[in-house]
Amino acid sequence: VIGVRRSIRRLGQNFRSASNYLQVETKEHSPTDLELVITVEDRFRAKWAGKSELVPHYTLGVLEAIMAALKARSYLVRLVDARVVEMVSRYRISWEE
Repeated sequence: VIGVRRSIRRLGQNFRSASNYLQVETKEHSPTDLELVITVEDRFRAKWAGKSELVPHYTLGVLEAIMAALKARSYLVRLVDARVVEMVSRYRISWEE
């Protein structure tokens, strides 16, 4: 078992494997508090134009499901910022060890 922190830090690789249009940056605020910045690459923005309003909320649900699957204790997944036109979303994920 690789643990919650390591799993979340690897999400960029996992998202990249699932789709070639997302970039994920992980920022660590503490060992149990991470921030993810998910961006749609420039070359794919035109394809997603007008359809991107739901993507941040869909991704929020995906992140919550991931935390549940990891059996993280007392986790909280928040959508901190969603810039629909720029197609950039920031999420804050925290949990107890």
